Amino acid sequence: MNNNQLTLCPNCQNILDETGHCSECGYTSNERLSPLVSGFLLKDRYIIQEVRDSNPEGFTYVGHDNDTDTTVIIREYLPANLCKRNLDDGIVVVTQGKDAQYKALMMDFIDLNKGLKKLNGMECIVPMLDLFGQNNTAYAVYQQIKTITLDELVTRAGGKIKWEQISQQIIILLNTLSAVHELGIIHRGFSPENILIDPSGNLWIRSFCTASARTEGSELGAQLYKGYSAPEQYSLNGWQGTWTDIYAIAAVIYRSITGIIPPPSTDYEKMQRLPSAMDVDFDIPSHVSDALAEAMVADTDRRIQTVEGFVAKLTGKVGISDTCVYDTKTYVKPETKETQISEKKQIKKRNHKYTLITALVTGIILLAVAGTVFWQIFQARRNPGSDASTSQSSDGTSASGENEPLTVPSLVGSFIETVKLNKNVTDYFNLDIKEAYSEDFPEGVIFAQDPDEGETVLGQRGTITVTVSKGSEMVKMPNIVGYTQELAERTLTDLGIKYEIVPVYDDTLEDGKVARTDKEVGEEISKDTDTVMIFIKAEGYESPSGSEGESASSNPYTKPWWKVD
Repeated sequence: MNNNQLTLCPNCQNILDETGHCSECGYTSNERLSPLVSGFLLKDRYIIQEVRDSNPEGFTYVGHDNDTDTTVIIREYLPANLCKRNLDDGIVVVTQGKDAQYKALMMDFIDLNKGLKKLNGMECIVPMLDLFGQNNTAYAVYQQIKTITLDELVTRAGGKIKWEQISQQIIILLNTLSAVHELGIIHRGFSPENILIDPSGNLWIRSFCTASARTEGSELGAQLYKGYSAPEQYSLNGWQGTWTDIYAIAAVIYRSITGIIPPPSTDYEKMQRLPSAMDVDFDIPSHVSDALAEAMVADTDRRIQTVEGFVAKLTGKVGISDTCVYDTKTYVKPETKETQISEKKQIKKRNHKYTLITALVTGIILLAVAGTVFWQIFQARRNPGSDASTSQSSDGTSASGENEPLTVPSLVGSFIETVKLNKNVTDYFNLDIKEAYSEDFPEGVIFAQDPDEGETVLGQRGTITVTVSKGSEMVKMPNIVGYTQELAERTLTDLGIKYEIVPVYDDTLEDGKVARTDKEVGEEISKDTDTVMIFIKAEGYESPSGSEGESASSNPYTKPWWKVD
């Protein structure tokens, strides 16, 4: 792997520091642990083609299976902190004094993959094909499936997707996760990058790792996912379990259906300001919003503990069962006739009780109304004309209350669209809406108001000036090289990045695909001041033969003289 390849983190595209460490996800470049070279043969069967990614546990390769003539994914156990590789023959040499740790963690790696092999044939689990030892380490081979990441799907959909569009596949994935948990396996690394979707719309789980690779402070060093990893993963003292995966999955769902990436789970102040899913999108069912909120609680004792409980709340079937794994089509357990008869008797009994209560309450209300009317008539006869003093103005405002003080409510932290629908605000106050960038508040959320909460204003209607967040001004440049022009434009537009299309006159490039940009992947881009140049092959261009064509190809980003108008 050359130095250029090590500039960007292969997991999250963040720029690596001088030591090759990623501050976003914990990836380490491991320069002293060079990956196996292209063409390296494993088990006289598998040929290494290229490195796909790396984490503290080791490398992941794209390989070729000579026996079946298929592409495969190969995981290699190679912890950077415990060993190094002999570049001559690829054999792993354990660091002196680290033998016990190295072997113990390798057994964890082997046991994890043996457990996953038991799940072969189950939905959402990438089939495992082989597990073997070589080069003083261990390798696990998995089937290659044509997919894109959930993150890419959400980006293509405009930044978020409807719950109804993905709910059934999410339930299937959760049912599979329940089976994974039954084997004692915890994933600990769910994120939009580690959930895949195939052309048929099926979801797949990838990147299972041992606990040491997903816990801050462990002997391996952690690969954590900002916004998705649970708070207990940031400490060796945190108690991890099924609830750890519940947090991450809920954060993934929240990001997918709201378009908002949750803040780091350890930033409790920002987590408290995170709006509920239904506040972001009114179409999200309340039971889904509540389930996500309960699953993303920092306190593990108050968080939803099991997949079964999470599925019950997501589907709104908590009253039926909190423990069963719901069928992916009906989500409910069948009821017996005895249960149905018993419920009908209870409903009939309750209805009779409610009828008596309703009659009593109705009688009391009628008496109160009659008394009020009688009193108003009596007062009007005693003081004719007195009703003029309490008459309402033409706009419905009490004439005597024109100068009554109004107390300003708290609007900071609320979505502006929610406030606009709140009649307790709009009936008494005018809203003067301004927009500004904010690093602490998501887009569409009010982060400042004038007057402040609790102050008073006089008049029939007060005015509150609110400042609404446009999101962060800075955003990281995505990797759009190879995208079609349409997808590249949509991706940048969704991120709020301004851009210009620059035609490239070079017939060695692919029609309509992004050849390069003038910004590096991961570079901080200002939504206000920066403009990204997207270089795309000019449509229908073919260089002519001869010296002119050779001259043009030597400088493909300059329009050749024969194309000048």
